[in-house]
Amino acid sequence: GELDTTDLTYETNVTGGRKVLYFYGTNNTDLQETITVNGQAIYARADSDIAKAGVYSGNIIGSAETVKGCSILGPLSTAAHYNAISYVKAFDLTSDDFSMVSMEYAQAYEAFITGQGDLLATTPPYTSQLAADPNYVKVADLYDVMGAPLVDTISVQNEVAETRGDDLVALLDCLYTAMDILATDDTLRAEYGMRIYASEGTTYTEDDMASEIANQSYFTWDMLREDVYEFGATMINIGAFFVDQGMIEADDYPNIEASMDHSFIERAIAYHDAKNAE
Repeated sequence: GELDTTDLTYETNVTGGRKVLYFYGTNNTDLQETITVNGQAIYARADSDIAKAGVYSGNIIGSAETVKGCSILGPLSTAAHYNAISYVKAFDLTSDDFSMVSMEYAQAYEAFITGQGDLLATTPPYTSQLAADPNYVKVADLYDVMGAPLVDTISVQNEVAETRGDDLVALLDCLYTAMDILATDDTLRAEYGMRIYASEGTTYTEDDMASEIANQSYFTWDMLREDVYEFGATMINIGAFFVDQGMIEADDYPNIEASMDHSFIERAIAYHDAKNAE
């Protein structure tokens, strides 16, 4: 049938940690994750004492002595903020042992490469650009400190979930079909991605795009059927972090999980299979 997208908005800007702050209430429904993002990371300058301290544990670089008192650039109440505090806690330090300098991602990146701050907590495309530069060293990524990837998600207001369910299922079918195609064709994905970044005025090289493709993977229909990722794990983990930091009341924490509705993806799989069987 025809997809009616009137008043349907797919918002990708509020994701990861910042999005959790919207979900401790009960006005929204989370439908499904869309992209596994492995690019969230913290970087140091290669000549810094933190980088020179070497491997502390696993893939985490630094030491309690070199990290204590450092400044980390990045936006507050986001996955970057979560990453920064979790990184510091890996050395048995606390949030009182470093300063988080609040800047949006682009501003923080520019500040860091011009000499400000000791560390940068950031996201693609900036992690890709830093990874390609020998002057910078990745000291930790979100997977190292959380044990699970950060994922983008799809969310709608409860009223839309309740009254426009069939339209949302059709929208999910379109979205996952597109991601399935991009996930298996790196050339097409690179061409599409470069075109999008150029339209947004972002300077992005072919090497940056190759790094993004290596670090960020789209969910495919097979992945959805195999249930390779625990639905909602990212939001639940980061929600617990926000409770610990006093950003969410402990009594509101259960509302995060209550906002998740996995039935939409089950319906989308059934819709997709039935449509292709025709």
